[in-house]
Amino acid sequence: MLLVLDNMEQLVEAAADIGRLLALAPPVTVLATSREALGVSGEQLVAVPPLVLPDRDDEPEVALARPAVRLFVDRARAADPGFQVTDQDVGVVSDICRRLDGLPLTIELAAPLTTTLTLRALLERLDRPVALLVDHRRGSDQPGRHRSLRGALGSSVDGLTPVQRRAFEQLSVFVSGASLDAVEAVTGLGAGAVDALVSLRERNLVYRSDDRTAPRFRQLETVRDYAAEQLAADPASFATTVERHTSYVRLLAERVSREARSRTSSDLIGLLRDEQDEVRSVLARLADRGDGPGALRLVTVCL
Repeated sequence: MLLVLDNMEQLVEAAADIGRLLALAPPVTVLATSREALGVSGEQLVAVPPLVLPDRDDEPEVALARPAVRLFVDRARAADPGFQVTDQDVGVVSDICRRLDGLPLTIELAAPLTTTLTLRALLERLDRPVALLVDHRRGSDQPGRHRSLRGALGSSVDGLTPVQRRAFEQLSVFVSGASLDAVEAVTGLGAGAVDALVSLRERNLVYRSDDRTAPRFRQLETVRDYAAEQLAADPASFATTVERHTSYVRLLAERVSREARSRTSSDLIGLLRDEQDEVRSVLARLADRGDGPGALRLVTVCL
């Protein structure tokens, strides 16, 4: 017997019952969809990635065949049967899908907006997807958590402990992901940062990227936007997190600069290269504050 259970993240407390069922009835197989692992003995996790996005050098016909673009066009035409994508539009549609992280829900929410916004206007307003992506249909039959990006992400973080939720929010300060050392420093959790990352990873609120010198922990841009919104709602926590981020980047740059004078190390150079986007974000922050001397010191040690 195959027992299919959908959206189990809403009923994680039932995981123990599933475990007992499987122990008593070995021939039963459970196929469950969930935003987080159930923790049942013998559980085999299969990650469902976002829809495939177009490459930047794709020809128009190739880009239009990518699953993320196909879904966007399909949903836009459902809202407006006259919707058409010209060869000149394909690049903008591709950028929209990339900005939406290839997530089906975000694409479902964004595509109907083409009845009101031009494609380029839609792309320009996706710098804050949480505020924009709302299902405005008065008769929508979708559950509340599927009627807005804010609602969907809110339901995902509801089960987090206060410490895990604060770590989730603080991670939004990183523009290009963070090393484990950076997470420990900026969250203030020290060794406890690993526990928080495990919980966030299990809920798909953070993912690990191994494409650089060392593993980095990242948030999808749509998720990061929501986390940043939540962090900004607590001015004290926001200020503390920003200062820790600034301090971490400054101290890291100083250490790399100091050690690089005494020995040649490709690891050190690679470390600073990995943090280029973080350095740029701190420089922009210092410039916005009018802290010219602080920005100059950071630039100097990075040279």
